[in-house]
Amino acid sequence: MTDTNENFATRLFGIIKDVSRDRDFGFVSNVLGVKGDTFLHCTDFGSRNDKVPDIGTWVEYEFQESPKGPRAVLAVPCSMEPEDRMKRLLAQYGHAMQTNHGSLRLDGLTQDEGRRLKDRRVISLLDYYACMSENGLRGAANAHGVDFVWGKQLEIATAIVAAIRAKEDESDGQQR
Repeated sequence: MTDTNENFATRLFGIIKDVSRDRDFGFVSNVLGVKGDTFLHCTDFGSRNDKVPDIGTWVEYEFQESPKGPRAVLAVPCSMEPEDRMKRLLAQYGHAMQTNHGSLRLDGLTQDEGRRLKDRRVISLLDYYACMSENGLRGAANAHGVDFVWGKQLEIATAIVAAIRAKEDESDGQQR
């Protein structure tokens, strides 16, 4: 199966946040307000011989309610540049973020899930900060001396990451 993004404008977009040991099933993030995790089985991801991709992989999928709960079907891997990914996430989930009080991230991960994936280096610092809730990003920007402007998540996240790197470089220089 190939990485394809065209013809899927109405499909959902999320990140694989957990997989089974043998990768025959996993769970995809979403911010649809559904109860429970969105299940993804390997048979919903291409041929029966396919495995669910690694944690941190972005996928497009169709959402389906099943008797056991939310399910991602007809899933395909999705690779996008950060700017395109941010536009897609804001178009898909921006309305949910406007009423969010800090626990939900733009990528559908909880704060704890996002932090855990960042700490394990599954998602980049840029993705971690760019996908924060408005309140979370505002707080991080303030903590790192970066101006906050709603709708400029990627630019703010880039500035935060640059501030973190500069501070790390400064610390490394002082230790020498």
